[in-house]
Amino acid sequence: MNNVLDEILGPQVAIIDNNELEIKSIEVELNELKIGNKFFEADYVEPNFPVQPLSTVELVFLDLYLQTGIQKFDPYMCINWLNAIVPAGKKYILVVWSNDTQEVDQLFTVMKQEGAPMPFLLETRTKGDYQISNNEYDIKRLLNELNVELSGKISLTSEEYLGQIILVEPKSVLINCKIFDDPPIFEVRRFDIKPFQGFINPEKGMFLKITVTNKPGCKTFEFALDPSNPSESFKKPDDFEGIDLSFLEESKDENKDEDYL
Repeated sequence: MNNVLDEILGPQVAIIDNNELEIKSIEVELNELKIGNKFFEADYVEPNFPVQPLSTVELVFLDLYLQTGIQKFDPYMCINWLNAIVPAGKKYILVVWSNDTQEVDQLFTVMKQEGAPMPFLLETRTKGDYQISNNEYDIKRLLNELNVELSGKISLTSEEYLGQIILVEPKSVLINCKIFDDPPIFEVRRFDIKPFQGFINPEKGMFLKITVTNKPGCKTFEFALDPSNPSESFKKPDDFEGIDLSFLEESKDENKDEDYL
């Protein structure tokens, strides 16, 4: 699926629900798309919060479940989960995936009061609208609809350029980047080595294609080996090419004559 969801989701989708059977369809579809995801069972009595918030989370599916027995919506329990999963200041998308979407306004009011991590985009979807059979949902349609919505709301920009590695350090890689072709403009930039790990073993002199994508609230870098040999295009032009430099030689001869005076 080559679309906005592919671009913005990155490695992590968090799914918060008190019924794992109702989110299995989401897990299956995301796994087929090779989008990393993690389910958190929202147990009201013994919540199993992650040790620390997920730094890579981009999108959260949240069920607005009711307390068992009293059938009352508790916004604070939802907020506790969001605080546990979403790092402070993180830009993320919140999809309320619930049969109780009428509680969204109350949830947002309390989120603002409590200083919970606020999403930059909110989408609300009723589970029953996508139900095919018992605990089975048309998640492909859901994701396609979300993609259409997000395409009109999120601006993604991407640029590509070539680079040559000039130095590899323990935590970073120094690359001579060719920013423009005509006229050729070069900039030496330092990149974190983490995006290379597990994909490319950076070596001095190696040519790379660098893709920079601007997402809401962040910028990502991707590196790929350039199979061609663009070494000629990395030769900087000689600023003195075609200029008569004989006067410099004449100047040297005059200086020699002065030395004998």
